[in-house]
Parts: sequence; C-alpha cells; structure tokens
Amino acid sequence: VILGTAEIKVRHPDFGQSNGAGLTPSGGLGAVGGIGGGIAVFDTNTVENKILRKFTDIDFGSDTYFSPDNTRLYAASRTEVAVFDTLTLAPIDVNPATDEIDKIPIPYDTFIHQVTIDPSGHFLYATGFADTVFVIDIRPDSPTLHQTIRSIPLPPRGRISISGASVTADGTKLLVGTGDGFDTGYLTVINLQADEEPSAENLFPDGWGEVIHDVQTPGVPYYVNTTTDPNLATFSYRYRVSSYTPWGNNIPITPNLMRFGTVDLSSGTPVLNQVSTRVEGGNLNPIQQRYYSGYYQSVLTPREVVVSPDLEYAYIGEWQLFLIYGYGGNYGDKVGIVKDPFGTPEYLGATTPIDGGYVTNVALNHDGTRLLAAYGGFGEVLVMNTEALQQAGESLSPREREREPLDQVNPAVHITPITIQG
Repeated sequence: VILGTAEIKVRHPDFGQSNGAGLTPSGGLGAVGGIGGGIAVFDTNTVENKILRKFTDIDFGSDTYFSPDNTRLYAASRTEVAVFDTLTLAPIDVNPATDEIDKIPIPYDTFIHQVTIDPSGHFLYATGFADTVFVIDIRPDSPTLHQTIRSIPLPPRGRISISGASVTADGTKLLVGTGDGFDTGYLTVINLQADEEPSAENLFPDGWGEVIHDVQTPGVPYYVNTTTDPNLATFSYRYRVSSYTPWGNNIPITPNLMRFGTVDLSSGTPVLNQVSTRVEGGNLNPIQQRYYSGYYQSVLTPREVVVSPDLEYAYIGEWQLFLIYGYGGNYGDKVGIVKDPFGTPEYLGATTPIDGGYVTNVALNHDGTRLLAAYGGFGEVLVMNTEALQQAGESLSPREREREPLDQVNPAVHITPITIQG
C-alpha cells in the first residue's frame, strides 16, 4: 500500500463505514544516493545537519527521483528500481506475493544508472549502458503499476551509463544523451505526445516513443536537465581525466573545457548553444598563472547544471577532471553560477574550490531558494542560499570574480551541511 495514494476508511460495527479520506504528503524532501552507499532522505528546508532516514540495503543507489505527487521516491539500484513511501519513509514492496521486499526488476538484468519521471507522474524512464530506455508504469490506479511495460530503442551507437535523461515540462518529449566517445555525442529527442499513452491494452500507441530528433553535439552529453520552459534544457559534457603540468607530459587538453550546452526546441528544430563558465573581462589565466597563489574560480569541467524556476540563473556543479599540477594557486571542486543562461549569459563566479570535494550532483528546492550540492568526496550535501550566491556574484568586478570565492564574499551563502556519510 502506498499511503499517500490510498483512500482510508474507518469501519464501526454499529455505525458503519466512514467517508474516505487520505493523507497528503507535504513535500520538501530531498534524497541523495551513491555517497557511502544506500539512499539518504533529508528535509530540503532544514537549518541543521540532520537526515531523516538512511536506507543502507540499496545496492549502489546511483540516482533518485520523487513522483510529482510527492508520495513516492524512486532510486536506481543497478538492475532494479527501488521504491519508498515518503509518508512512512519505508520501502514499498512491489510484489507482496514473495517474502522479500521486492524492487522493480529491469528486463534481462540490464544495468541502469539514471531515472526520470514525466510531470504527470505516469511513467518512469530508466537508462544505463544499453541503447534502450525502459518504461516503468507508476500510475497508482494502473493494473501494471510498478512493472516495466515496454522499452524505447535508441540509435545503436552505444551509451555511457551516466548520460542523462529528462522529460520536458509539458511532458511531450524525452531528452536522452547518447554516444560513448568524448569528441562527439548526440542529444536524442523522443516523442511522448500521442492520442493515447501506453496501456495494458495498447503498449505501442502510434507515434509514442519515436525518435523525432537526433542532434549531434560536440561531446557526449553527461547530465541532461530540462527546465520550467518546455522548450529549454541544459546538458554537460563527458570529460577525460586529463592533466596539465609544467613538465611537458600533458595529455592533450580535453574538449569543451569551461562550458556547458543548452538546447532550444521552440522552432521545431533543436538549436544548440554554448555557455561559458569562465570569467570574461578579467586578467587571470583560468588554467595557470605565473607567480599566482590564490583561488582559480572558473568551472573547468562542469558536471551538472540546474536552472532556476524563473530561468534567470544556472547553477553548475564541478567535479574537476582536468587536473593541474606543479603550479601555484588553489584548484578544486566547486559550485558556479551563470546569469541569464538562455539570453546573454554572464558567468558570475563560484564557491571556494575544494580539492577532492567531487561534486556529483546539484539540485534546487521547489521554489529555487536553496541549492543542494552533493560533495561525494567528503560525504555531505551543502545547502546554499541562492539569493546570497546571486548577490555575491553580481557585487564583484570581473577581476574579483576570477579570484574571490562567492561564499567568502558572503558567508550567508552556506545554510547548513547535511552529513550523509560518517
């Protein structure tokens, strides 16, 4: 039983049965997987270092997603999808006929890494290495609830497991990163709009699940994130782990440094653009500067990008894979911010770089007032005040932005850490 979707009635031996009632989740929960194993659930509005529940019996827990009605949490778990009740903070058994608490199995024990859900909460889409999107029914009243009802074939070119997938805000398109190299990739757009959606009676309605665009990109898309505008999305790139030293044994500089991609679907044909994560107008070389011992504040290898609900700001998490040795200065993993990412983008700077911080994910709370950045290197989620980030960035000149961490300019950026591991 999913408590948040159940109708509750009270039966009295003398007075009969009551009218139906239900419990409505208040929302405001966050979840993170893959830090120290398992899944941790926390309150995104917290002002203290506290988690609500940790599920340690989940294998890997690479990606999490809440249903739009906030009644369930879904988590990718290698060859399965785990389901949790957000009211009881307990696992949901998808097959009560067995003695175990069962998860949703993926056909052929296929490994999955990423999950996403359409805004109506009808289907979950799971992706991994395979050139396939698995479609899982999550409609509470469906006879095939929590079953993989079909798959969507992708162009047969291979995938990296972490390539993202995201559904547009109007629920009509699924965007999936495809390709398994470094220099060239594709953003594959799939139609989810049809006269009917898949059901037990018709799993393959005409047009639903068809590839309608397959757009070449200058690198394999890593994380793909849609926005509140159904025509706009962002994506980051896959990077080689590479190095740069003064001793001349450098691996060739990886492409797409200091930028992420955007896509505009409004014209019918996807239009790609690049957004710089390097301070413009300064005088500091973002890779190395002789005789400099301060902070480097450009985001060299963006990992994930999320956009504010009003589309005015983009927040970039960096796990730095372009490693610089032998020069002065402080490098590391950080959170950057760009103003007007779909108009005239302006990079405003970043938080303090932390060597070994490994920012794995960034996300916003429901109204965009808080940014949650998962630092896998030390097992914490840092909760940040987005208004303080914006104000700090906009208060600085270009020369200051490329040198001064925004959370040192305005310490109110940091609200609280949430310790997941330890």
